[in-house]
Amino acid sequence: MPFESNFDEQKTTEAAGILLSQKGGRIDHLWLIKILYYIDREALLRWERSITNDSYVSMDYGPVLSTVLNLIKGRKNGVFWKKNILTLVKGHEVSLNGNPPHIKKLSKAEVELIREIYDKYGHYTGFQLAKMSHDLPEWIDPQGSSIPIHLQDLLKGLSYSTKDIERITTELQVEAALDAVFEL
Repeated sequence: MPFESNFDEQKTTEAAGILLSQKGGRIDHLWLIKILYYIDREALLRWERSITNDSYVSMDYGPVLSTVLNLIKGRKNGVFWKKNILTLVKGHEVSLNGNPPHIKKLSKAEVELIREIYDKYGHYTGFQLAKMSHDLPEWIDPQGSSIPIHLQDLLKGLSYSTKDIERITTELQVEAALDAVFEL
């Protein structure tokens, strides 16, 4: 059974704010989506948890965070996102809407990971990152469409065993159910 994500808009916006600050407050949205994907992927590898809790899809430019793309394109209304991040239609860019959001939900370890991935990949363009992401085992060429990347497939691409994948997805489902009950 595919895992249903429980997108964390505030943590995602905080992470995007850190990245935008590193880039001077304004960047190509493809770059942002790629860097956020690499951050989530590394968080899953290290901690068995992502930062954004977004769902992923394979698109022509590689793996994409589905909800983030929809926020950027205006297909999803995110109050915290829109308060802090603007989509600039001309040039396909995003920018900070004033100062970056205060870090309230990201842990120190998550902030360190964001900065580490920025240091590793921040100098690449969005198109370079997209091309590199085509080599990731979970990406499937959608040939002009989009194909969901199930969490199980992403974890398999990170070399988790079948037993660990079952354990991780079960734990995440329980956590998502508890979050829903307690509205965390």
